Amino acid sequence: MKVGIAVITKNRERVVNFAYQRHLKYSGAHDFVIIDDHSDVPTVLKDSNYQPSYNNEWLGVAGSRNEGLKALEDCDYILLMDDDVFPKTPHWEIAFIQAHEMYPDQHIFIASPNEWGGVIADYSNNGRFGPVVVKHPTAVLFFLTKHALQTLGGFEAFGKYGYEDVDYYIRANKAGLTPLGQYVTIKDCEKYLHVCDVQGSCPGFEWEGKSVLHDTKDRLIKEAGKVLTERLKDNHIYKPYK
Repeated sequence: MKVGIAVITKNRERVVNFAYQRHLKYSGAHDFVIIDDHSDVPTVLKDSNYQPSYNNEWLGVAGSRNEGLKALEDCDYILLMDDDVFPKTPHWEIAFIQAHEMYPDQHIFIASPNEWGGVIADYSNNGRFGPVVVKHPTAVLFFLTKHALQTLGGFEAFGKYGYEDVDYYIRANKAGLTPLGQYVTIKDCEKYLHVCDVQGSCPGFEWEGKSVLHDTKDRLIKEAGKVLTERLKDNHIYKPYK
């Protein structure tokens, strides 16, 4: 069983350095990569022999996630993460693997704190661990199996920001890879991960906000949404990632 983690970052060296220390402490992945999406100044990890993979042009969220998929395509399980999703417990990724093993037909999971996401169906093992279906999706973390990657391929860019996650959820559902529900997370996700987008600042760390793209995010999302509407008509399940 080979597990890979890819962390996506841009212009947030302080954030990703904190995240990297958390991964060193808590993650048990066999392969680990940080994708720096063309930061103004290439990201540097302090006191580390490992340094991020730098995109020589701005690929956007979808393109950077595809870089992560390319780096980890030999793994049995892949986790694509934002730089401000911080692990909290040792070998936290096992919780996602166990959820898949409980329901092998479910090949995609997300990180969505159950209290925020609004649990609408609980498939956990006597309320202790396992998958739960939530109302509200997040795109800060994707857990996918090798089978999902081989079936769906990668993320399609509808611009530099936005809707690549929605498209992936839709294609996964059409392919029968998310039978429990379109938005499935793990029981008590917040016990394993601190999701800054949802929970705000992390204890011991002053979070600086959602994204370097904050000022232009609404415009980019609106533009991407128009492209998505047209692209969905092609009904293709597999999208190339390399």
